[in-house]
This record gives sequence, structure tokens and C-alpha cells, in this order.
Amino acid sequence: MDVLIFSDDGLLENVITMSAYNKSSSFYYRLSVPKFHTLALKSEWALFHETTSGPFSPEDSVGAPWAPKEKGTPEDIQLFRSGLETKVRSFVGSRT
Repeated sequence: MDVLIFSDDGLLENVITMSAYNKSSSFYYRLSVPKFHTLALKSEWALFHETTSGPFSPEDSVGAPWAPKEKGTPEDIQLFRSGLETKVRSFVGSRT
């Protein structure tokens, strides 16, 4: 999977490629500052464990204002995902 890190205005800032332990990519990633982030799964199976200071309160979570709403239409979500895929390809391509 890839961990996608965004600026406050929705620009893709970083793509961290994750992989199994002892592979060529990162096995774990620590996000030490509050940033908008999401995961892009690239395999059938993935294990993700996120921790934060507790106790957890859903009211304290901040959703990205530029992302589709939780109850968005399937079309809105698909359009957003397609745009993310394009941004990731462009970002990764610019690093090589």
C-alpha cells in the first residue's frame, strides 16, 4: 500500500510506499505531525494499525474539506479516487 500525505489545501505532498517486512520499501511509517492522509491499497491483503493519543473521540477528528463527504455519492467518490490515482502516478513519476 501507499500512504498518501496531503497539504491542508489538498496538494499531494508525499507518497510513502509500504511493503512486507524485509522488502525494499518501508515496513512502518510514523506520522509525527497532524497531516491529512489516506491509504492507497495495492494488494489483496494489507494490515494497517493507526494509533493516536486517547481517548479517541470521533468529534475531534478533522476531515479534509477537499475530500468527498462521508455520505457522498458513489460517483463523487469514484471521481475523487480517479483523481488521486492520477496525482499519485504523477508524483511518483516525478521522483524517478
